[in-house]
Amino acid sequence: VPLVAVTADRLGRPYVIARKQAKEYGTGNRIEGRLEAGEEVVVLEDIATTGQSAVDAVEALREAGAVVDRVLVVVDREEGATERLAEHDIELESLLTASALLADRDTDA
Repeated sequence: VPLVAVTADRLGRPYVIARKQAKEYGTGNRIEGRLEAGEEVVVLEDIATTGQSAVDAVEALREAGAVVDRVLVVVDREEGATERLAEHDIELESLLTASALLADRDTDA
C-alpha cells in the first residue's frame, strides 16, 4: 500500500487497492477506492515471483470493470511471473530483475 500511495501522490493520479479477498468487516469490498467501468488501470507490485498475486489483482479489477493489461513491479525474481501473466494477456514490466541484482553484487566484490 505505501508504494502505490506514494507513487500515485507523486504522479497526481488516483489509486485503488485490490485485496486478496473481501474483508468481513468495513466496506466488505475486494476493491477499495473509486473505479469507473472501462477505466484503464496499471497494477503496481513490489516483488513478482510466480505472478499469481498480480493475476489475482488483475482479475479482481477486471471483474470490477477496469481495463488492465500491464503490471509494473520493482523486482522480478524471474520465477515464472512473466509467463504466467502473459497467459492472461498481461505484460510485466520490472524496474529490476533478480539476475541484474545478483550481477551487480558480483561486480562490487
